[in-house]
Amino acid sequence: MDMHLRKLTLVLSVLLLQLTLSHVAHAACSAAPVGTAADPVLQTRLNGDSKAGLGAANSLTSTEEGAIVWDDTNNTLVACDGTNWIQLGDSHLPTGCSSGETVEWDGSDWVCASNSAAAAEFYSTAAGSGYSCGLKPAGTVWCWGSDGSGKLGNGAGGSTVSPEQIAEAGPWVHVDIGVSGSTTCAVKSDLTAWCWGQNTYGQVGDGTTIQKESPTQVSGGGTWKSLSAGTYHTCGVKTDNTAWCWGENNVGQLGIGSTSNKSIPTQIPGDPDWQSISAGYDYTCGIKIDDTAWCWGEGGSQRLGNGSTTDRTSPRAVSGGLSFSKIDAGHTATLALDTTNHLYGWGGNGNGTGSSQSTPAAVSATETWLDISSGDQQSCAVKSDGTAWCWGINNYGELGFGTLDDPLTPTAVISSDGWKTISTGSSHTCGTRSHGNALCWGRNSSEQLGFESEAAYNIYMPVKMPN
Repeated sequence: MDMHLRKLTLVLSVLLLQLTLSHVAHAACSAAPVGTAADPVLQTRLNGDSKAGLGAANSLTSTEEGAIVWDDTNNTLVACDGTNWIQLGDSHLPTGCSSGETVEWDGSDWVCASNSAAAAEFYSTAAGSGYSCGLKPAGTVWCWGSDGSGKLGNGAGGSTVSPEQIAEAGPWVHVDIGVSGSTTCAVKSDLTAWCWGQNTYGQVGDGTTIQKESPTQVSGGGTWKSLSAGTYHTCGVKTDNTAWCWGENNVGQLGIGSTSNKSIPTQIPGDPDWQSISAGYDYTCGIKIDDTAWCWGEGGSQRLGNGSTTDRTSPRAVSGGLSFSKIDAGHTATLALDTTNHLYGWGGNGNGTGSSQSTPAAVSATETWLDISSGDQQSCAVKSDGTAWCWGINNYGELGFGTLDDPLTPTAVISSDGWKTISTGSSHTCGTRSHGNALCWGRNSSEQLGFESEAAYNIYMPVKMPN
């Protein structure tokens, strides 16, 4: 019984309820739990586990051993021990559950599975400067934290602690926030491009430099595969494989051969052979259809990966002749996955050794990875085994391993496995796990972690966003 309960659950937060348990005299676990009898043996087992055996029961059917469901006949929670229903008396009772519906522990309360899945499930998250956004499986985009420059996209202005849906209806298929920036961009299911928030250099792409508090369609039309918001510039790839950039261009980050700002999408010259693009702080990187990586813009800290620190106003091939499938440009470091899912980095401690690398250097020789994110001063990635790892500057706990140490090498985030995506902001980090829950950690001065913080702004380990 103990083993079955263990594999069900999320790790609980420090705010754990006290349970009283009763035994239900029932021949087998059925869809209609009834009865009230005591079971001190099971109570001892659960107490010994510090309640870690409870919660996250969505992976089970409502009658499977270990399932925890709502019994509205007796107004309580009950758990299936494989033969009998065990009654769980508790002051943190859920509301709105159907009889026999699976429930789960969210860190402070029991919630109905139907309610929590709709409220907390995210396909992906994006972390920016003092705010975060997330894309839900239903195609809706939600943002929370500081609303400076209108970056939450709610149309009304004003910051929000909990996720609030953006003003423009979707469905959406992609959302991105600039590194240390305040501009948000997203692609709809009809493949139109939209941006909002800070627009000082025309990075929204509507031909103006006026901030936008609601999603605004990018000028020029066309259909888009993806968008990437940098700090003050934006880039994207259209479905015809052409690459386009707009916004600030003081060091050539738009890749158009000049240093003139552009307030509408401007095509990067050359063949239409791009598969993806990533806008960083003041530089840009992309991958062509032949899997080669290219970077341009600010060359300091060796972030362009071509062996020099010279600024480039046009795309220049990354050295090494490697084939890549994913790339992410940050502030001074660039991360990339090759076509066999091995992780490489260059620039300021991109490969987790504590020194700058002028060309791609392997982070690990044998391990494979699923997702990558290069932030303001931290880098994070998800391994193929579902564990999350971060390295770099850790002033606010944004590396997520419980202290403010600054590890030079990748260090495991405090959590179980099951990570699916990760996103680094200016001083906080967010990610999603395989069951769809979004977790954030690091600085919370603007409630960018998704919950109110009265005393301590900083959270040093992943915390599930409240429903």
